[in-house]
Amino acid sequence: MPVHATPRLWSVNGGRIVLASVQTGKRRREGITTMPIDWDRIRQTALTSVTPPSNWPAGVRPISQDGLALLGVGEDGALYLDGQRLALSREIKFSSAERWIAGIAALGVLLVGGAAMIEALIRLVRAAAFL
Repeated sequence: MPVHATPRLWSVNGGRIVLASVQTGKRRREGITTMPIDWDRIRQTALTSVTPPSNWPAGVRPISQDGLALLGVGEDGALYLDGQRLALSREIKFSSAERWIAGIAALGVLLVGGAAMIEALIRLVRAAAFL
């Protein structure tokens, strides 16, 4: 079976970047090298100097490719930025009209449920009268 070199793979392993050349047709990795990560330099260049889109809020800047190394995912699936857990939340506020519609829908559900209970009770009484 011919062996063809595939592109090199980069991964972060314990604070070091691992470069591996993987070859198809073999079950082993070759040429694994490591180089230390300069975290202070990454923190200094985490944001780009590119002007963000006009529809972004004031003070929000794009993350550089180096800055992406500061993002992480914990074992619990939570997102971390430079070791700090990010608190993600989304607040939902309903307008007055939406609250009225929800209230009317809830009242309709209660009325239909009550009508079904009354109908079941009437059928039960009728069935008991025939016994």
